[in-house]
Amino acid sequence: MAWRAPAGGRFRGRRGVRRRSPGSLRSGRGFSARPGGYAGGGRLRDAAHVLADDAQEPVTMKSRASLDHHPLHPILVTFPVALWSTSLAYDLLGAVGRNRDLQRCADRLLTAGLFGALAAAVPGFIDYTTLSPPQSEGQQKATRHMLWNLTAVALYGLNYTLRRGEESRWRRWLAVPLSLAGFGIVAYSGWLGASLVHELQWSVRHLGPNATEAKSGERFSASPGSYVSVAAWNEFERDGQLKWVEVNGERIVLARSGERIFAFADRCPHAGGPLHDGVFAVGCHRIACPWHGSQFDVETGAVVAGPAETGIAVYPVRRVGDRIEVMAPGAPVRAAEAA
Repeated sequence: MAWRAPAGGRFRGRRGVRRRSPGSLRSGRGFSARPGGYAGGGRLRDAAHVLADDAQEPVTMKSRASLDHHPLHPILVTFPVALWSTSLAYDLLGAVGRNRDLQRCADRLLTAGLFGALAAAVPGFIDYTTLSPPQSEGQQKATRHMLWNLTAVALYGLNYTLRRGEESRWRRWLAVPLSLAGFGIVAYSGWLGASLVHELQWSVRHLGPNATEAKSGERFSASPGSYVSVAAWNEFERDGQLKWVEVNGERIVLARSGERIFAFADRCPHAGGPLHDGVFAVGCHRIACPWHGSQFDVETGAVVAGPAETGIAVYPVRRVGDRIEVMAPGAPVRAAEAA
């Protein structure tokens, strides 16, 4: 995605100040790590070796359980939260006023909340298994989020069983503390889930001013070192437009900056993040990884900011008429090392 920065200026992320990563490297702090080592005080293991080199599609932080780019899990969780919180309110009012009608409403709302939780769990589990960078703090936090949710559902299930049993005062008085405990767990688990989005940027679309979503490309094969036509110029409607293609099994990102097109490797060398999902700084020709904020110069491939230590490969590219041609991988390409 595109972000315009002054030529020669330092690009610092989406808001121009700092950014938070899905692997939880803290904003504004610098890290470095040896290959296979730890970054961020040991909280994130470099997991590039875990990602399959022959993956058919780029790894992405976009939710696969979504509707028109909107992740379903955050939408569906509002139903059990609303139903259970209202059920708790009716429980308390019914207990204070000894109002059986309010207590029956609380029972029905609690039951409906269980069905809502089951519906929300399906896309949530899909996100859990597909979004988390391996061995990251995000994965650990998502695991805690899931376990606390399961605990809350178990408490509400026990609560439901008590309410369905033979009516008695002790059952009713036990149901209220269970609702309080369940709702407290849901609130804490919801805070964990929100931090996955707002702090670690799960399912966040990295769009800056005048940005466009990266286009998916086709797959090509050609003799190594030869030029192959991979795109039309009119596919790049504006500055910062990105498109990824696959040439000889290598995923390559094409990025427009003014009248120029740059071509560079799609995979971040730090932990395999998809650079086509990152933020492209048009003015200074830099791409930022959406996972951990590593920045690279797309002209030279050099590392501008860590935690990455190794640069990215860049590919010769040329415009022939209205077609964009890139040199097929196989011949040596530049991959700058960190300064």
